[in-house]
Amino acid sequence: MQVGRRSFIRRITFVALGSQIPWVISCHREISLNTGGVLTEKQAEIADFTFDFLLPEDGFGPSARSIRAYPYFIWVLQDPLYDPEQKEYYKKGLDWIEEYSNEEEGQPFHTLTKNKKKGLLQKAAKTGWGESWLSSFLTIGIEALLGDPIYQCNPEGQGWEWLQHNPGHPRPNKDNRYPAILQRKAERTPITKLDQL
Repeated sequence: MQVGRRSFIRRITFVALGSQIPWVISCHREISLNTGGVLTEKQAEIADFTFDFLLPEDGFGPSARSIRAYPYFIWVLQDPLYDPEQKEYYKKGLDWIEEYSNEEEGQPFHTLTKNKKKGLLQKAAKTGWGESWLSSFLTIGIEALLGDPIYQCNPEGQGWEWLQHNPGHPRPNKDNRYPAILQRKAERTPITKLDQL
């Protein structure tokens, strides 16, 4: 039984909502890839291409570029509150792809043609490590797809519109964004009005 992209995204969204998802992004795409000081240039190129591979510009929904998945990923890697082991796993996976490219194609990932890069990622998806790592990258993409535009991802709520999703209220504003809410919680600042949430 084949599952359509929209149906798949809806199903995985429910899984993602149950996990701890920081709905935020604080950087934006520049002309050249911003490594944020947390990736090498080779890792950045692999990450950017992987997001495009997972959420391509194919007319069937928002693409990784349109929802700003790569800049969101950089933010995740820079977030001091994000699980350090998970961040390390993301980065190790980028190195595994580089090693896999050298083993399978005899050359670094960045030197491959676009079609060979796609083929390599498709091949990696059939391995245990590749399937798991690509799944974790897809989760990042879904977070960017569903994040509030106040965090500079999901511009104009295009992901919500595509999924026909109501994001709920109250929506975040400049005073109640992540991690400000966590800071207030740590300081035990009492919440006296709903708009403080």
